Amino acid sequence: MSVGRQPLPTNTILGNGSDQYRIDTVLGPGGFGVTYLARDMRFERDVAIKEYFPAEFAYRDGSTTIRSSTRGSSQNFFEQGKRYFLDEARTLAKFRHEHIVRVLNLFEQFNTAYMVLEFEEGQSLKSWLRTLGHRPSQRELDDILVPLLGALEAVHAKGMFHRDIAPDNII
Repeated sequence: MSVGRQPLPTNTILGNGSDQYRIDTVLGPGGFGVTYLARDMRFERDVAIKEYFPAEFAYRDGSTTIRSSTRGSSQNFFEQGKRYFLDEARTLAKFRHEHIVRVLNLFEQFNTAYMVLEFEEGQSLKSWLRTLGHRPSQRELDDILVPLLGALEAVHAKGMFHRDIAPDNII
């Protein structure tokens, strides 16, 4: 993770009221955010939380708050990106498909936005391919691709596109 994009510290509490989440660890950084493993304090379950935190346009101000790194067009880009992030979460929350991760909550805090998702335990496709030790068989690929294509079919049926299908994003 870049020096300018420090993740939230372990044990940071996000949310408010009965919807609170404790950050346990970083699952991974991405171009527009950081994903954490967190604990849903109300239901006592693990969740994944995506934090809107674009590496090129934002920094953490020494506490928990995210700031745009520049003014003008970059500030506008940061705010526009946050709106897209919120819209994406609202759209994703409408899907009920066994191969699409469910959005459980969405909120704004610390001058940014957070999407709370079901935590799906497992290995990413990228990691699986790296540790497989042989070229995947057609059967192994079908076991992954058939559910993936089913999920994409559901997304496309709603007139939407995923735009970030990558081995790191397939569990």
